[in-house]
Amino acid sequence: MSTRETALGLLRHARLFRPDRQNAGTDWPALETARRWRPDPQHLRRFLELCPGWNLTDYLPPTYPQVAAVDLHLRLLGDRGFPWHPMGLVHRSNNLELLAPLPVDRDYQLSARLAPAGTHRKGVQVGIETMLHDG
Repeated sequence: MSTRETALGLLRHARLFRPDRQNAGTDWPALETARRWRPDPQHLRRFLELCPGWNLTDYLPPTYPQVAAVDLHLRLLGDRGFPWHPMGLVHRSNNLELLAPLPVDRDYQLSARLAPAGTHRKGVQVGIETMLHDG
């Protein structure tokens, strides 16, 4: 990881604690972020070492794009318009829908957006929809 990547990661982490959040109450901000993404073979190899069981060589494991999108998720949670401080949020579930195999040697468009997920007896549920598009 380069010094620039490390600095950007620390900046995104610091934004999670921003004091200037706009409390939106029940109004959901229309936050969305995206970037082009091409799987890094070395990063994928490390992922497969930590998450064994995927015996794929030509296709990505279906769970891998979620890991690749962490920076987009941090961007959303660290945005001034996100009405809650992310520290203290509880992760409840993941749902994956794979429409086609994901070749490892392609360029993708990776995006994430906030999606209202309703209420829970302990508070509000926040959804983050992450999408990966070929090309």
